Amino acid sequence: MSTYVIGDVHGEYEQLVELVEKMHITEEDSLYILGDVIDRGPEPVKALEYLMTIPNCTCLAGNHEMMMLSNIKMLLSEITEDYLDDLS
Repeated sequence: MSTYVIGDVHGEYEQLVELVEKMHITEEDSLYILGDVIDRGPEPVKALEYLMTIPNCTCLAGNHEMMMLSNIKMLLSEITEDYLDDLS
């Protein structure tokens, strides 16, 4: 049984997948993400979704997640129906 720790992914989905694949994590292993999955990089949501598929992964919120949460009300007010329609 091994314990793996990753920090500061910052939306770098492709690099995250490559790193996790190199670890060859088994069901007995544990993976801890020490925050800052979002912000800066090109694919933060994709990185979060990927981590959610790993059953033995525990994610901790970092300062970038805390910043996002503290500003979520403002961020949501910026999303308009037109923008959401464009995503469909």
